Amino acid sequence: MKLFVWDFHGVLEKGNEQAVLEVSNLILRDFGFDQQFSREEIYRLYGQRWCDYFAHLLPDTQEELHLQLQHACI
Repeated sequence: MKLFVWDFHGVLEKGNEQAVLEVSNLILRDFGFDQQFSREEIYRLYGQRWCDYFAHLLPDTQEELHLQLQHACI
């Protein structure tokens, strides 16, 4: 008998924080922002929606931009 485990919600994933950091900072640069996430910020925000990361880093910008940045990341 074979057992197949489907990680539908990503709960078994480990180490994604570095990828989130790199992708987020690349997209910020592509959009012309000088601000960049630190590794500490990514660890603190990990588990929230990606657009919430951008809301944290860019609090004076509109939610629409946060959603655009999120979309660009995926």
